[in-house]
This record gives sequence, C-alpha cells and structure tokens, in this order.
Amino acid sequence: LSPALRAILKERTESTLLSLIKKNKDTRYFSESPVFLNFHTTLQNLRKEGDSEDRDDALIESYYSAIPLTTHESHEPFVKRFLESNCLEKDVQNMFAPGLPYGIAATSSTSGKVKYIAMYSYGSLSTAPPKFTSGKTCRFFSFSYRQLTSVQNDKGDTIKKLPVGIASANESRIWAGLDVDQDHLNIKLAST
Repeated sequence: LSPALRAILKERTESTLLSLIKKNKDTRYFSESPVFLNFHTTLQNLRKEGDSEDRDDALIESYYSAIPLTTHESHEPFVKRFLESNCLEKDVQNMFAPGLPYGIAATSSTSGKVKYIAMYSYGSLSTAPPKFTSGKTCRFFSFSYRQLTSVQNDKGDTIKKLPVGIASANESRIWAGLDVDQDHLNIKLAST
C-alpha cells in the first residue's frame, strides 16, 4: 500500500476499534471475561497516573498491549446463556453489545463443532448488500433458523425470540428488517 492509503487504513481501523470499545465497554462480556483482566488493570493504572482512558491514543495502545488474541472458547460460556431453557433478560441483557442480539448464528464450517455467535443489529446499512443501478441481479437468501430461543422477563413472559441458525439467514433478516415474531405476516407459506 502507498503511504497515503496506509494512513487512511490505519485511521479507519483505529476509528472503528475506538467506536467498538466505547460502545461495548459496559457489556457483561467485557466486565466478566478473564480475557479482559489485563486491559482493566491497564486502564486502572492509566487513571492512577492521571492519564484518562478516554484519550483515544491511550485507549488504542492499551487495547493492543493488554488484550491477547482469543478463540471462541473465551466467549462460548457467555453466548451459551442465550441457549439455556430458562433464558432470563437480566442474565443476557448487554452481553456482547448494548441490548439484546438480533439472533444467534450457529457455525461449524471450519471445525465440525457448532459454535454460536450473538449477532447484533447496529442500525447501519454499511453491511447491507450492494445496490446495483443497472442490469439484473439474482440474490439467493434464506430466512430460516434451526430453533427459536426465548428471552424472558422475571415474570416468565417472553420479551424477545431469537432465531438460532446460519449467520447469513440472520443477516438477511437484519437487512430486510424481518423479526421472527412477524414471520406470519411477512412470509407467505405454501400451505396458506
């Protein structure tokens, strides 16, 4: 890459990373996972030294130096809470990002073992499929899911149903704005 492109890439990467850190700093995964222990300690040391962790360059440097590369195993116990038969809102709210996820992706394409990933919708169209201005486009997509998991309040009422299935089906639902609670209105089945 040219120096100019390298600088643009670095700025964009760090801007995205800062946004994610700031948006997700109050999540349960960040607060409870041992993976982030060194990062918490580094931030506390910055505060003691009078350096604010809100300073972007200090936050980026702390992130790079204190958080190791991780595998799915570090986040597996947290995402599995969504799959428990008695999934309570108070136990899963703000788990990986603010609020509740849109759905749970199930993947096993590289290991043969199913791995679950919480998928959140940030309201951004940046991940939406490209719009073409001319020609014909044929898109194949699915809204299917393997199962629904219910998130309940303290009274046992279901407050949200989360589709558990392939990531692309959850992404298609996010792009189309289709909530599983509205499937009976949005998707006409052959038998109806």
